[in-house]
Amino acid sequence: MALVAVETLFSAVAAEIARGRLQAAGIDALLFDDGIASLIGGGISGVRLMVASDDEAAARALLDDLAAADLATADLVAGVDGNAAPR
Repeated sequence: MALVAVETLFSAVAAEIARGRLQAAGIDALLFDDGIASLIGGGISGVRLMVASDDEAAARALLDDLAAADLATADLVAGVDGNAAPR
């Protein structure tokens, strides 16, 4: 089974969340370089999110959907014009 990197994240927390979301969808995922990223900082080296090559397309589609949902949520919280939405 060949592994491919579907994303490089510069936050160990974001990498764990992404891995968990893939696994919740039935896609096995591993984190590479998370140990070194914790030593020197994820913002420098990044953490690679790896999946089996057979799962690459599904993983990328799920990550794209999650990113779009996160952006939509951020727009709702910030308001369309970038100002804080009334609470």
